[in-house]
Amino acid sequence: MRGPAKANIDELKTVWRNRRSWGDARGIASHLSKLSVDDKIALRTWARNAKLENWREDPIGRIRGVGLINF
Repeated sequence: MRGPAKANIDELKTVWRNRRSWGDARGIASHLSKLSVDDKIALRTWARNAKLENWREDPIGRIRGVGLINF
């Protein structure tokens, strides 16, 4: 298992310049980190429970900027 990401945010922002998608990614990562410290387990846990029909009620679907395509 890995711990929290230790990325340099300023360095990442030089590569990832789209503020909206940056916000989406941070919100999604924040939710997934609550499910597990292991990235793969967190994503699998979320995906197993996510329902396309109710995507707007999903914690990730409720993140401002996340739409059906992102979901």
